[in-house]
Amino acid sequence: MAGRPRSNESATILPDDPFQLQNGILTAGALEGLRNRKKGKQLEQHHVRQNELIKSMLKPMEEHTEDAHAEEKAAQLPVKIAIYASLYSNFALCVLQLYAAISSGSLSLLSTAIDSVFDIGANTLLWWLHRKATTMDLNKWPVGGARIGTIGNVIYGFLMGAVNLVVVVESISSSITYDGGDISSGIIASWSRTVYKQFELLAGKSAPHEFLQLIIYKVATFHEEITKVDTVRAYHSGPDYFVEVDIVMDANTPLWKAHDISQELQDRIEVLPKVERAFVHVDYETTHYPEHRKTPKTPV
Repeated sequence: MAGRPRSNESATILPDDPFQLQNGILTAGALEGLRNRKKGKQLEQHHVRQNELIKSMLKPMEEHTEDAHAEEKAAQLPVKIAIYASLYSNFALCVLQLYAAISSGSLSLLSTAIDSVFDIGANTLLWWLHRKATTMDLNKWPVGGARIGTIGNVIYGFLMGAVNLVVVVESISSSITYDGGDISSGIIASWSRTVYKQFELLAGKSAPHEFLQLIIYKVATFHEEITKVDTVRAYHSGPDYFVEVDIVMDANTPLWKAHDISQELQDRIEVLPKVERAFVHVDYETTHYPEHRKTPKTPV
């Protein structure tokens, strides 16, 4: 009896550019020609972005991962220096501002001093949360700790808003000055935007259109046994993405082959930058209601 073929023997990867996308890349000379037209600068910028998107699509998924790791490694030392420099400078600034605020009774100085104190707190909290996220028990927290930092940002933003709201109220009721209220209002507005953006990540905001295009192209060109791409979704789950892919294969495709192809595709997607988890579902037709979608309820 013939045994199950090894996955590397059964795989038939499609050519790197089956749709000849590279023919759509404009040369530097062509871009310069566009620049000289009416509204040419906008047209040039559009095609520059198109060039970058096409090159991104044609780049192997492994190269995306390698490039991301190289950038992360190159940024480690500068980021570390920036963090420590920010921490020490904020500490020194905090001491000076607290002294000035207490000695002068200025609410504006108090507001900026509070911001400096919370900056130090933010750096410390986020550092601790990062360490906590990497050591979480996966049996208790199966999805890992990727969202811990986002939750920390939301909590911290609310604390900043609450403290500065007190300063605003005190400024309004005080006869000393209203400058503190102005500054605190600005800080509240800034942190409100931050909290809103963090909520978007927790609520599952869609990944950028360019990222979705990259995933669609990589899935469509991954293997000749994939006849159609039914659905592709990518959305935030914290700072990184969850990716859901529904592919179509022939109904007579052996189970072992469908499994191996979908598993390899899932593994390839999961090593892409900013991808936390990937899920690949295999079907043999596209006439059904989309998977993982609840049937809309009729309004009462």
